[in-house]
Amino acid sequence: MRRTSLAILGRLTPAGIQEIAEICAAKLGWTPTRVEEEKARSFRILQDELGITFNQSK
Repeated sequence: MRRTSLAILGRLTPAGIQEIAEICAAKLGWTPTRVEEEKARSFRILQDELGITFNQSK
């Protein structure tokens, strides 16, 4: 996600990250726990490397 043009251009949203994670989960057999871990990792990387932050509250 972080290397896509969506992230680089600032068009990646929390909903988009969720959708991508669900697609990955289906293809890679991720558990719900793994999905949450991967999403959290993506948010951290986007913030640390690209300075992109999101309000992740539900």
